[in-house]
Amino acid sequence: MHPLIEPMQYIEQLENRLTADQVALIICPQGKGNPAARPGEIVPFKGDEPDPEGARILLGRTVAAGTVTPSAFYKEAKHRLKGRDCFDCIFADKELAPPGRRGSTMLSYTAQAIALLYPVAGCTPSHIYALFLPAVQRFTPAKDMPSTAAWTAELWRMIGRNWALEDAKGTPKIVPPAPTPPKPCQPDDELDIQRIIRPELFLTSAVAGVCVPLSVLENDIAKGRWMLYLQWADGRREAVELPGVLNLPDGSRYIIFPIPANPLPNNRPTWTAAHRKAWINGAPTPNALDVFKRLCDAIVDYTDFPPAKAHGSTALLALFVILTYCFPVWDAVPYLYIGGPAGSGKTRVFELLSRLAFRPLVSSNLTSAALFRTLHERGGVLLLDEAERLKESTPDVSEIRTILLAGYKRGGKAQRLKPETFELQEFDVFGPKAVACIAGLPGPLLSRCIPLIMFRCPADSQKPKRRLDDDAERWRNLRDDLHALALGHAPVFLELAGLSEVCPDMTGRHYELWQPILALAAVLDTDLHDRMKRFAMETISENQEDATPDADEATLRALAVLIVRGATPQAKAILDAARMESPELFARYTPKGVANILKRYGLKTVKAHDKRVYRVTMDDLRRIEGAYQIDLNVPYEAKA
Repeated sequence: MHPLIEPMQYIEQLENRLTADQVALIICPQGKGNPAARPGEIVPFKGDEPDPEGARILLGRTVAAGTVTPSAFYKEAKHRLKGRDCFDCIFADKELAPPGRRGSTMLSYTAQAIALLYPVAGCTPSHIYALFLPAVQRFTPAKDMPSTAAWTAELWRMIGRNWALEDAKGTPKIVPPAPTPPKPCQPDDELDIQRIIRPELFLTSAVAGVCVPLSVLENDIAKGRWMLYLQWADGRREAVELPGVLNLPDGSRYIIFPIPANPLPNNRPTWTAAHRKAWINGAPTPNALDVFKRLCDAIVDYTDFPPAKAHGSTALLALFVILTYCFPVWDAVPYLYIGGPAGSGKTRVFELLSRLAFRPLVSSNLTSAALFRTLHERGGVLLLDEAERLKESTPDVSEIRTILLAGYKRGGKAQRLKPETFELQEFDVFGPKAVACIAGLPGPLLSRCIPLIMFRCPADSQKPKRRLDDDAERWRNLRDDLHALALGHAPVFLELAGLSEVCPDMTGRHYELWQPILALAAVLDTDLHDRMKRFAMETISENQEDATPDADEATLRALAVLIVRGATPQAKAILDAARMESPELFARYTPKGVANILKRYGLKTVKAHDKRVYRVTMDDLRRIEGAYQIDLNVPYEAKA
């Protein structure tokens, strides 16, 4: 930045050496300086005022839908002028000056902008003109300047004066380095995407790593840095500042992506410094079963579950916490749905998860843009409380639902277009999530969740009155051990994704949801696995009814009644039968709506005597009963 004497004082000093006519003509041709001019020499200007549209092009280019992409000069100007007097009128659409002060203010502001932007490579008077032009065009007519054209001409004259004075100082231009031409891409340069790992948590056969934010002091200024804690396959432990590439002992390497922005210095690490130091110095890896039992004890001390399911629910929550520290080994991970009436303890469960889960991100009002960008940038576990709005049909909520539907599988991404260039951007949103609400979730999202239904605790229970923050040391110790567990047990966790025998009676989505939980239970304790397997089957059976919409079940039962009677009904006859049983539910349904419901279950019409009818067999009804756990009241004789 140039040292700047008070602009008006400096101008007055130089004006004393010039005639009035010379001052009005001062500027360098095309604003690039005259190579023959010497410092202190004023060069007359012979150029005309720029065309306004041509000047605007210097600040950006217009792309599709009228969007303007700022030029490199515009971005540099915004950076250099930030905090200066002239900034608001240029970049914030503020008034340049009130009537009566416009001329002097415009002269001062253009002098300030030129002093700061003159050294920028490629900067010309036309660039300065383009910056100030919108503010000047907003002037209302005045007696001495009745038209906008008169004001823009005055702007150009003042820029000429100030530019020439800066040029006379002999200020050198910044010469940017010549760009290095990119190396031509060769087939051998292609990366194996399997070698790309996220920085926050990775478990591989060669090395496991956890990224932790640190606060450091540099030149008496607090700054944030990322430190990567590594445990290698040979047991070696180390901590390094987050690199872009991780070189392995066999000569291969992992590429770390995305590289997050530096954390804020007040970003508190969830793995304490003392424990990290002890871990680096060889502290033993915690026993996994011991950590699990301590998690269960902590959950029981603060949470009431329905008595009949207390043991299974407690173990499920503890296993889910452990899963958040090793989930990258699976291709699909379950979400946790915390349901129940108001006051049943859903928020208390989230308070526990926020103190125990890996990198918790707690929110009830994130926008879709903030959600996918945060998950992509920092990873971790989303805890979405008060999620009733997920049933709304607004564009933002629809995008949040899409992110949640995609994020339970590896490779799940949110896609967006850059508003300036319409380039496609992809954001990684894969990872465990927990969602809490009273009114229930949309069907497709519910199918990705393991439900954990709460109830209101007894009136004499002391658990809701206990403050979690009074037990801060307990949560710190558990988090410390969970981080060490993730790194120390990586070889064991890597084998769990392939253990299909842990849930032999499950297929499809149920297998995807429960296999990680049951695999963790199996590696911890055989009896625990057996108990959790029974709990899983009971949960699946009890929630099968919730997974089938009421209208679907009523339609299928109406169809079954007609088929058992020997009919080959049309959609209208099925609708009439359904309305007899549930008039309010089917008040707005049409025969086409009924046909769409039946189509979801593989039942389609056939043409008979110029009519579309349903020829459904008893085998079809038995298939639906078995696959969807719906009792269609088919008589015993019909099943035999």
